[in-house]
Formats: sequence, C-alpha cells, structure tokens
Amino acid sequence: MNRLVTAGLLGAIAIALGAFGAHALKERLALIPEAGGWWETATFYLLTHALAVGAIAVRSVWPAWLWAVGSVIFAGTLYAMALGAPRWFGA
Repeated sequence: MNRLVTAGLLGAIAIALGAFGAHALKERLALIPEAGGWWETATFYLLTHALAVGAIAVRSVWPAWLWAVGSVIFAGTLYAMALGAPRWFGA
C-alpha cells in the first residue's frame, strides 16, 4: 500500500475515533476517571503521527512503516485502557 495512503488512513481513523469517543462513548468514558484523557491522548498522537508518517513517507520506506506501526500500537493500548483493559496493558 502506498505510504501516503497509509498516512491518510491513519489520519481518518484518528478523526473517526475522536468523534466516536466524544459522542458515542461519552457515558462509557465517564465511568473511568482517566479514560477521557487516555482517549484524547490516543487520538492526538495518532493524528499527529499520521502527519509525520505522511511527511517522512516521501523520502523513505522503512521509517514510515515503522512509525505507522508504532503509532497504532501506542494509540491502540490507550484506546484499550480507556475501554476497560487492565492498566498494565499500557504500562
């Protein structure tokens, strides 16, 4: 898959998850005091890293892919903790 497409997909997913958390999961995220902050942090990092992947995708292959994978893992653990996964999951 084209690296710029990957960056675009990461950005679109970040925006969709941010809106989903702000509207559909509002009550669920209120159950855990830190959950809203985790969700916002995950969305922020996923979106900013999508921009970074797009910027470095033009020049190199591996750094862009590794950055994209790392962003998904990092943000994914925060999203999971916000939805009730154990805290050690995002240690």
